[in-house]
Amino acid sequence: MNGQRVCLDDLWLASGVGTNLSPTCWLQEKTTQQTLLEMNLEMSMSETDLVCSLEGAVYATHELSQMYASWVDAEYGIEVINALLAFVDSSVQPVKEVTDTVEAGHAFIAAVEKERALIS
Repeated sequence: MNGQRVCLDDLWLASGVGTNLSPTCWLQEKTTQQTLLEMNLEMSMSETDLVCSLEGAVYATHELSQMYASWVDAEYGIEVINALLAFVDSSVQPVKEVTDTVEAGHAFIAAVEKERALIS
């Protein structure tokens, strides 16, 4: 996560799906473009406030990251929603603050894998 944004590339890597379901492909979808336009108008936010690229990775708001994860796979989308809710819940204390984006990606992937193991 980067501030209030989630790294879609980390979500994509954690999902284990192919390149045809990458964040770049999702952003090119007509429905995604329509959603971004509607969010721009309704929330008075620019597209770069909603989605941005940083150090070669795509970051998006929580809402858009949930939409992306659900686009990848409905069940995975639910997992991501639950993980984000747990993350923003003030009663959940992170084990440690992670400032390195690569380390953060690995931590997120590990958390998702742990969650999947608990569900299985």
